[in-house]
Amino acid sequence: FASRHRPPRAAPRLCDLPQRPRGKSDGFYVRPSAAVEKGGAFFVPGLEGFRLKLLAASVLGLALVANRLASPGEPASSQLVSEALGAAACAQLLLQVAAEAQAGRDEAAEQARALASARRS
Repeated sequence: FASRHRPPRAAPRLCDLPQRPRGKSDGFYVRPSAAVEKGGAFFVPGLEGFRLKLLAASVLGLALVANRLASPGEPASSQLVSEALGAAACAQLLLQVAAEAQAGRDEAAEQARALASARRS
């Protein structure tokens, strides 16, 4: 038994660790917590910002409608509650999409006004 025990290893010293040049990173997912802070664990080109929420609300809304149409007979009260909660979540996402899209249009208009006034000066 004693021959199987290994002595504890000493922790590596800082000078023994490989150093990476400053300012160079391997990409966005070097630190996963930073990726989550910046918006998620995946990226789909063209679905930035409110477009991803719009897609999610649309797909989930269509799934709710398909579920209702495919359900035989009268739905149970628990299914009605579930559908109401799902519909409320989809509606909330659509409201967020509308607010974010309006904010983006307002910001673009403000930038255009600022650029036009800067050219006049």
